[in-house]
Amino acid sequence: MQPHEFHARIFESDLSPNAKLVCLAILRYRNHKTGLCYPSWDTISADSSLCRNTVAKAIREIEASGFFSIKKMRPKGSKFTVNSYVYNFDGACGELSNEPSFEPSIDLSNERSSHAPKLIKPEELSNISPPYIPPTKKRTKPEPEQNHFDEFWEAFPRQRRGSKDKAMKAYTSACLRASEGAIIQGTHAYARSDEVARGYAKGAAAWLNDDRWTNDYTTKPEGMNHGRSKKTPDEELKEWLDSRRGGGAGHVPDALL
Repeated sequence: MQPHEFHARIFESDLSPNAKLVCLAILRYRNHKTGLCYPSWDTISADSSLCRNTVAKAIREIEASGFFSIKKMRPKGSKFTVNSYVYNFDGACGELSNEPSFEPSIDLSNERSSHAPKLIKPEELSNISPPYIPPTKKRTKPEPEQNHFDEFWEAFPRQRRGSKDKAMKAYTSACLRASEGAIIQGTHAYARSDEVARGYAKGAAAWLNDDRWTNDYTTKPEGMNHGRSKKTPDEELKEWLDSRRGGGAGHVPDALL
Protein backbone atom coordinates (compact mmCIF):
# COMPACT_ATOMS: atom_id res chain seq x y z
CA MET A 1 0.00 0.00 0.00
CA GLN A 2 1.28 3.44 -0.92
CA PRO A 3 1.65 6.04 1.83
CA HIS A 4 -1.01 8.29 0.30
CA GLU A 5 -3.48 5.37 0.41
CA PHE A 6 -2.72 4.90 4.08
CA HIS A 7 -3.20 8.65 4.43
CA ALA A 8 -6.74 8.24 3.06
CA ARG A 9 -7.43 5.30 5.44
CA ILE A 10 -6.60 7.53 8.39
CA PHE A 11 -9.24 10.07 7.36
CA GLU A 12 -11.85 7.34 6.86
CA SER A 13 -11.13 5.65 10.18
CA ASP A 14 -13.06 6.01 13.43
CA LEU A 15 -10.11 7.61 15.19
CA SER A 16 -10.71 10.78 17.15
CA PRO A 17 -9.63 14.07 15.50
CA ASN A 18 -6.64 14.34 17.86
CA ALA A 19 -5.56 10.78 17.07
CA LYS A 20 -5.78 11.49 13.33
CA LEU A 21 -3.58 14.57 13.75
CA VAL A 22 -0.99 12.60 15.73
CA CYS A 23 -1.11 9.72 13.27
CA LEU A 24 -0.46 12.05 10.34
CA ALA A 25 2.31 13.84 12.26
CA ILE A 26 4.12 10.54 12.90
CA LEU A 27 3.66 9.46 9.29
CA ARG A 28 5.57 12.53 8.12
CA TYR A 29 8.76 11.11 9.63
CA ARG A 30 8.50 7.64 8.06
CA ASN A 31 11.73 6.37 6.54
CA HIS A 32 10.76 5.05 3.11
CA LYS A 33 13.60 2.51 3.22
CA THR A 34 13.10 1.00 6.68
CA GLY A 35 9.48 1.98 7.26
CA LEU A 36 10.35 3.18 10.78
CA CYS A 37 9.21 6.43 12.37
CA TYR A 38 10.80 7.71 15.55
CA PRO A 39 9.91 11.36 16.19
CA SER A 40 10.00 12.51 19.80
CA TRP A 41 6.86 13.45 21.70
CA ASP A 42 7.97 17.08 21.64
CA THR A 43 8.23 16.94 17.85
CA ILE A 44 4.80 15.34 17.51
CA SER A 45 3.35 17.87 19.93
CA ALA A 46 4.82 20.77 17.94
CA ASP A 47 3.62 19.42 14.57
CA SER A 48 0.08 18.64 15.77
CA SER A 49 -0.26 21.68 18.10
CA LEU A 50 -1.34 19.35 20.92
CA CYS A 51 0.02 19.06 24.47
CA ARG A 52 2.13 16.06 25.52
CA ASN A 53 -0.69 14.45 27.54
CA THR A 54 -3.04 14.63 24.56
CA VAL A 55 -0.32 13.19 22.30
CA ALA A 56 0.24 10.26 24.71
CA LYS A 57 -3.49 9.51 24.84
CA ALA A 58 -3.76 9.68 21.04
CA ILE A 59 -0.78 7.31 20.57
CA ARG A 60 -2.45 4.70 22.79
CA GLU A 61 -5.64 5.03 20.75
CA ILE A 62 -3.77 4.66 17.44
CA GLU A 63 -1.85 1.62 18.69
CA ALA A 64 -5.08 -0.02 19.84
CA SER A 65 -6.66 0.52 16.43
CA GLY A 66 -3.88 -1.42 14.72
CA PHE A 67 -2.51 1.39 12.60
CA PHE A 68 0.98 0.89 13.99
CA SER A 69 2.90 -0.94 16.67
CA ILE A 70 5.45 0.60 19.02
CA LYS A 71 8.92 -0.86 19.47
CA LYS A 72 11.69 0.28 21.75
CA MET A 73 15.01 0.90 20.05
CA ARG A 74 18.34 2.37 21.08
CA PRO A 75 20.06 4.51 18.44
CA LYS A 76 23.71 3.77 17.80
CA GLY A 77 25.94 5.55 20.31
CA SER A 78 23.02 6.53 22.57
CA LYS A 79 22.36 5.39 26.15
CA PHE A 80 18.61 5.99 25.89
CA THR A 81 15.85 4.12 24.13
CA VAL A 82 13.29 5.80 21.91
CA ASN A 83 9.89 4.81 20.56
CA SER A 84 9.93 3.45 17.03
CA TYR A 85 6.54 3.48 15.30
CA VAL A 86 6.00 0.73 12.71
CA TYR A 87 2.94 1.30 10.53
CA ASN A 88 0.67 -1.61 9.59
CA PHE A 89 -0.35 -0.61 6.06
CA ASP A 90 -2.10 -3.86 5.23
CA GLY A 91 -4.06 -4.64 8.39
CA ALA A 92 -5.43 -1.27 9.36
CA CYS A 93 -9.15 -0.64 9.07
CA GLY A 94 -9.90 -3.26 6.43
CA GLU A 95 -10.33 -2.42 2.78
CA LEU A 96 -10.26 1.06 1.32
CA SER A 97 -13.62 2.43 0.19
CA ASN A 98 -14.42 3.27 -3.43
CA GLU A 99 -14.51 6.98 -2.71
CA PRO A 100 -11.89 8.94 -4.66
CA SER A 101 -8.70 9.45 -2.73
CA PHE A 102 -6.52 12.54 -2.81
CA GLU A 103 -2.82 13.18 -2.79
CA PRO A 104 -1.38 14.51 0.47
CA SER A 105 0.02 18.03 0.39
CA ILE A 106 3.24 16.79 2.02
CA ASP A 107 5.81 14.74 0.16
CA LEU A 108 5.88 11.50 2.22
CA SER A 109 8.55 9.81 0.14
CA ASN A 110 11.45 11.85 1.50
CA GLU A 111 13.33 10.74 4.56
CA ARG A 112 13.22 13.27 7.34
CA SER A 113 14.91 13.25 10.72
CA SER A 114 12.90 14.23 13.77
CA HIS A 115 15.79 16.29 15.10
CA ALA A 116 17.46 17.85 12.07
CA PRO A 117 15.84 20.97 10.56
CA LYS A 118 14.77 20.90 6.94
CA LEU A 119 17.41 22.60 4.80
CA ILE A 120 16.62 24.53 1.65
CA LYS A 121 18.51 23.14 -1.30
CA PRO A 122 20.59 25.61 -3.38
CA GLU A 123 18.54 24.93 -6.50
CA GLU A 124 15.39 25.97 -4.61
CA LEU A 125 16.90 29.41 -4.07
CA SER A 126 17.51 30.11 -7.76
CA ASN A 127 14.04 31.54 -8.35
CA ILE A 128 13.95 33.65 -5.19
CA SER A 129 14.49 37.34 -5.84
CA PRO A 130 16.82 39.16 -3.46
CA PRO A 131 15.23 41.73 -1.15
CA TYR A 132 14.94 45.20 -2.63
CA ILE A 133 17.21 47.71 -0.94
CA PRO A 134 16.43 51.28 -1.99
CA PRO A 135 19.50 53.32 -2.94
CA THR A 136 20.75 55.80 -0.39
CA LYS A 137 20.23 59.35 -1.54
CA LYS A 138 23.20 61.54 -0.82
CA ARG A 139 22.61 65.19 -0.17
CA THR A 140 24.50 67.22 -2.73
CA LYS A 141 25.29 70.89 -2.51
CA PRO A 142 23.45 72.88 -5.18
CA GLU A 143 25.77 74.80 -7.43
CA PRO A 144 24.60 78.42 -7.60
CA GLU A 145 23.91 79.73 -11.07
CA GLN A 146 26.68 82.08 -12.11
CA ASN A 147 24.31 84.88 -13.10
CA HIS A 148 22.68 84.80 -9.62
CA PHE A 149 26.03 85.02 -7.86
CA ASP A 150 27.04 87.88 -10.15
CA GLU A 151 23.83 89.66 -9.18
CA PHE A 152 24.72 89.24 -5.52
CA TRP A 153 28.29 90.37 -6.17
CA GLU A 154 27.19 93.53 -7.98
CA ALA A 155 24.66 94.39 -5.26
CA PHE A 156 27.14 94.00 -2.39
CA PRO A 157 28.91 97.21 -1.24
CA ARG A 158 32.17 97.56 -3.15
CA GLN A 159 34.28 98.96 -0.31
CA ARG A 160 34.49 95.65 1.60
CA ARG A 161 33.77 92.86 -0.89
CA GLY A 162 36.96 90.93 -0.15
CA SER A 163 37.94 87.74 -1.97
CA LYS A 164 35.52 86.73 -4.71
CA ASP A 165 36.45 83.02 -4.42
CA LYS A 166 35.71 82.99 -0.68
CA ALA A 167 32.49 84.87 -1.31
CA MET A 168 31.41 82.29 -3.91
CA LYS A 169 32.05 79.40 -1.47
CA ALA A 170 30.11 81.21 1.25
CA TYR A 171 27.30 81.91 -1.23
CA THR A 172 27.12 78.20 -2.16
CA SER A 173 26.86 77.26 1.52
CA ALA A 174 24.25 79.97 2.17
CA CYS A 175 22.06 78.59 -0.64
CA LEU A 176 21.61 75.44 1.50
CA ARG A 177 20.04 77.55 4.24
CA ALA A 178 17.98 80.05 2.25
CA SER A 179 16.77 80.81 -1.25
CA GLU A 180 18.87 82.91 -3.59
CA GLY A 181 16.03 85.40 -3.87
CA ALA A 182 16.05 86.02 -0.12
CA ILE A 183 19.84 86.42 -0.07
CA ILE A 184 19.92 88.91 -2.94
CA GLN A 185 16.98 90.87 -1.51
CA GLY A 186 18.80 91.12 1.81
CA THR A 187 21.96 92.23 -0.03
CA HIS A 188 20.15 95.17 -1.65
CA ALA A 189 18.71 96.19 1.73
CA TYR A 190 22.19 96.00 3.27
CA ALA A 191 23.70 98.15 0.50
CA ARG A 192 21.14 100.94 1.20
CA SER A 193 21.51 100.74 5.00
CA ASP A 194 22.90 103.35 7.40
CA GLU A 195 25.54 100.79 8.42
CA VAL A 196 27.11 100.90 4.96
CA ALA A 197 26.65 104.69 4.72
CA ARG A 198 28.72 105.13 7.90
CA GLY A 199 31.50 102.96 6.43
CA TYR A 200 30.96 99.81 8.51
CA ALA A 201 30.49 97.41 5.59
CA LYS A 202 31.38 93.79 6.37
CA GLY A 203 33.24 91.47 3.98
CA ALA A 204 31.02 89.49 1.59
CA ALA A 205 32.11 86.02 2.79
CA ALA A 206 31.73 86.90 6.49
CA TRP A 207 28.39 88.62 5.79
CA LEU A 208 27.06 85.45 4.15
CA ASN A 209 28.44 83.09 6.81
CA ASP A 210 26.67 85.11 9.53
CA ASP A 211 23.30 84.95 7.68
CA ARG A 212 23.15 88.73 7.74
CA TRP A 213 20.65 88.88 4.90
CA THR A 214 18.03 88.13 7.57
CA ASN A 215 18.78 91.35 9.51
CA ASP A 216 16.42 94.32 9.51
CA TYR A 217 18.47 97.22 8.19
CA THR A 218 17.66 100.91 8.69
CA THR A 219 17.63 102.48 5.25
CA LYS A 220 19.02 106.00 4.76
CA PRO A 221 16.29 108.30 3.35
CA GLU A 222 16.86 109.54 -0.19
CA GLY A 223 18.53 112.97 -0.37
CA MET A 224 19.53 112.94 3.30
CA ASN A 225 22.44 115.36 3.97
CA HIS A 226 24.60 114.51 6.96
CA GLY A 227 26.11 118.07 6.94
CA ARG A 228 24.61 121.43 8.06
CA SER A 229 21.02 121.85 6.87
CA LYS A 230 19.85 125.10 5.31
CA LYS A 231 17.49 127.14 7.56
CA THR A 232 14.39 128.93 6.36
CA PRO A 233 14.27 132.77 6.58
CA ASP A 234 11.88 132.61 9.55
CA GLU A 235 14.25 130.25 11.38
CA GLU A 236 17.20 132.58 10.73
CA LEU A 237 15.22 135.61 12.01
CA LYS A 238 14.18 133.79 15.16
CA GLU A 239 17.75 132.70 15.79
CA TRP A 240 19.01 136.31 15.35
CA LEU A 241 16.41 137.73 17.75
CA ASP A 242 17.35 135.14 20.35
CA SER A 243 20.99 136.07 20.06
CA ARG A 244 20.19 139.79 20.45
CA ARG A 245 18.30 139.19 23.67
CA GLY A 246 21.32 137.40 24.98
CA GLY A 247 23.54 140.42 24.26
CA GLY A 248 25.19 139.09 21.16
CA ALA A 249 25.27 140.64 17.73
CA GLY A 250 24.82 137.42 15.76
CA HIS A 251 24.57 137.09 12.04
CA VAL A 252 22.11 139.48 10.45
CA PRO A 253 19.57 137.51 8.50
CA ASP A 254 19.32 138.08 4.79
CA ALA A 255 15.66 138.98 5.22
CA LEU A 256 16.65 142.23 7.14
CA LEU A 257 19.28 143.38 4.67
